[in-house]
Amino acid sequence: MSTQTHWLIPGQVIYTRLDGIFTLRDFQEMVAQIDSMGGGHPNAHVHVIVDGTRIERTLLYPADIVRVMLNANWFRPGGWVVGLTRNKVDGFLATLAVQVFGVRGHYVLTIDDALHFLSQQDAALPPLDDLQRAYLALDTRLNGQPSPLEAAGA
Repeated sequence: MSTQTHWLIPGQVIYTRLDGIFTLRDFQEMVAQIDSMGGGHPNAHVHVIVDGTRIERTLLYPADIVRVMLNANWFRPGGWVVGLTRNKVDGFLATLAVQVFGVRGHYVLTIDDALHFLSQQDAALPPLDDLQRAYLALDTRLNGQPSPLEAAGA
């Protein structure tokens, strides 16, 4: 499993990409990475995009999520956690975590939907076109290949 966490928009939006088989250790690593970036950030409106579209299988139980999240610092009042998943079980687990911790969460199928959603929720974010360009630059840096948005000419 690979967990990559970066600022998409410094101080405003964190992007996490998950690849492969997602385990408890991967979840702990993801939370620790986000905590180290956003947990201590003075901006109360740090949003997190968790891109799980590359997850092949999840080996994580609801009790695991709860145990890890009890020690997490990254959920901020006003910030959103936007999850991308094509797997209904993963979506259910993510929804459970959001409900248990009172986090504002939203789940979508594509990064474009995630960026559009955040741009509608937070007027302090850059315009949607700038969010998309930031994602394209990050995606290219992460994998050296054109992203789906770039391939579509966005």
